[in-house]
Amino acid sequence: MLVDYLDLNGETASFNSERFVRMRPSLGDLEPPDALTIRLDSKRFHSSSAVSSILDALDLYIPMCRLTVPNGTPTWLSSRRVMSVEQSTSNHHPAAQSVVAIHIHGGPSLNLALKESVNEAKATIAQSIENWRTVHAGPS
Repeated sequence: MLVDYLDLNGETASFNSERFVRMRPSLGDLEPPDALTIRLDSKRFHSSSAVSSILDALDLYIPMCRLTVPNGTPTWLSSRRVMSVEQSTSNHHPAAQSVVAIHIHGGPSLNLALKESVNEAKATIAQSIENWRTVHAGPS
């Protein structure tokens, strides 16, 4: 399903919700300030949309969870894309407590270091899926 967003010129554009992987605020000098970075399976782009508008649109189609990368930046993931949650190792960021492997269609998985512990990350992901199912469940 297509999700509308605003590009950096304020024009409406769309992406396929089934290809959504993650979203975060843009960081550093190489990305536009005050924007969102949205990652799909094979593409990354920037948006001037508010986080809430993207999350509200995606919520119609996929469960989302909010986690935190080691530098304190929030990141929103497609909960169903998470393949595993593991303890971080010495080759990850020193502040990382866990690492999630995220499924990418047609490519290698994306490993993302997190500030949350394994149990906290697992609970957040599981709760987001349960909440989404509860809200979007059809009549019994």
